[in-house]
Amino acid sequence: MIPALCLLVLTIFFAVSHPALTFSGAASGLQIWFFHLLPTLLPFIICANFFLSPYMKRCLSGRLKMFRRLPIAPAYLLVILTGYTFGLPVGAKITVSLLQNRSLSKKEAQILVNHCNVISPAFVSGFLVSQCLQRPDLLLLTLASVYLPQIFALCLRLFVCRRSLPAMKEAKQEKENLPKETPRLRNCFQILDVAIMNGFETVTVLGGYLILFGILCAFVRQIRILPEICKELLIGCCEITTGIHGICQAALPFPIQYLSCTALCAFGGLCTAMQTLSVMKTGGLSLRNYLFHKLFFAMITLLCSAFGLLILY
Repeated sequence: MIPALCLLVLTIFFAVSHPALTFSGAASGLQIWFFHLLPTLLPFIICANFFLSPYMKRCLSGRLKMFRRLPIAPAYLLVILTGYTFGLPVGAKITVSLLQNRSLSKKEAQILVNHCNVISPAFVSGFLVSQCLQRPDLLLLTLASVYLPQIFALCLRLFVCRRSLPAMKEAKQEKENLPKETPRLRNCFQILDVAIMNGFETVTVLGGYLILFGILCAFVRQIRILPEICKELLIGCCEITTGIHGICQAALPFPIQYLSCTALCAFGGLCTAMQTLSVMKTGGLSLRNYLFHKLFFAMITLLCSAFGLLILY
């Protein structure tokens, strides 16, 4: 609540004092939302809202018993596949939906949000490696540096969590603390209507954060006392798409560009953190815990990328 309020106050102050610059920053954020976020996330969020609704889950539960024999829990598998395929904040959205449907405990949900709400591999391979850095030979190193530490930590923490406190037992203990959903919707078309409305609401909130951070990034570029690299890194910490593009366009040595971009991909930026908060606030999960893990794995990714460049190149 406090970070969002501070961001809103800063944006209003800048908007009143510099209307032309505000328009430029807002247009930049709106362009990213309309051409990248909206067509990528909206269809999947609608499908997820539809199939993860309580009524559809009851209808499909009998047909999904075969998946219970897998060595990994079906809820884990769903979050991992969607989080690492579609990118953030889809991982957080699916995790909160499963938490509200009693498929995950709160402890498991926090672990999954921390490690599965990541930048999509398509962003890393397409935008970062191919378009900005123009070094396709670094694709495997980049993917390994960004994702392998997260996957290793995820498997270890889920294994310890399952052994110390079984998921279903904890979920039953927390059942009374979660908001109860009334099975009002009995028709598939009604469920689909609600899924579409909720999908547009979620994506619109994400677009609002992109516009606010686009304005903030536009004003950061006007700070003349900061060196160019500091500006771009600060912008990247706010919104990674704009920051990564600026870092790759700046006159910097390639190792600095590469290490900065990979660390930013692991961190995700404050804009994505606020987007994640907007979808996980109903589950009572901790944003502070989430940010701590993102900063920690950004440092791990930085070290892995530096070691890889030193050994391979």
